[in-house]
Amino acid sequence: ISTTFAGGCKVTAVQAGTATVTATTVDGGFTATCSVKVIEQKNFSYQIGDTVVEIYQYTTSYSSSVRAKVYTPVTNNGNVNIYIGSCSVDIEDSNGNLKQSVDYMSCHPDIIRPGETTYIYDDVSYTGDTTTGLVGVPHITIKDASTADGTRYDVSNVSFVTDSIYGFTATGTVTNNNNATSSLIVVAILIFDNSGNYYTTLFTYVSDDLASGAISDFSASNTDLMYRKTEFTKDDIGSYEAYACEQEFVF
Repeated sequence: ISTTFAGGCKVTAVQAGTATVTATTVDGGFTATCSVKVIEQKNFSYQIGDTVVEIYQYTTSYSSSVRAKVYTPVTNNGNVNIYIGSCSVDIEDSNGNLKQSVDYMSCHPDIIRPGETTYIYDDVSYTGDTTTGLVGVPHITIKDASTADGTRYDVSNVSFVTDSIYGFTATGTVTNNNNATSSLIVVAILIFDNSGNYYTTLFTYVSDDLASGAISDFSASNTDLMYRKTEFTKDDIGSYEAYACEQEFVF
């Protein structure tokens, strides 16, 4: 972007920031300076990926039910922070007939920073028919959060250990990087297989008295691993996404 000032002086912006421009006359070598501030143009941009719908049989020793697992990736493609205002998904058949609506109550960062991808998801009892070709139609409101810092709980040191009950369990630490003691925190670990397909979510709670700057250990699991009756071990984990957020996001 270039701007021409009075007198014909042309200044071209290279990057955001403040610079001092100095002009020197040919006759006499006189100089003058001025300060120029370049502000990066705000780019509010995001991408909502395809919603995955999985219908599966959830069987325990005393009951059996049909459940729907749905998740949608949201990527911040702009240069300002964004956040998710509301989100839900309609499960439809291939002809567009509504089978069930799901209100997402997932765990994701309050603020999605530029370049980050978050996943909104849920796992609910499914009452529609199990027609093949089911698709998810998301309804997601994304808002500009360019002036907000947002709350942030950092998850680190994640590792997976074999568990005789759940198949595997995720362990790690959560750090409260906010300026105040936290309320109840939930940790969610989204598991993807070696082909990049979403498989399950492990979750747990962390102390509701985690002080600013404090670190807490966690161990996250999910009975879903016990009752899906599939051979999926920690060696089948291709990748994972780890989040920690306020209790209001517990599903």
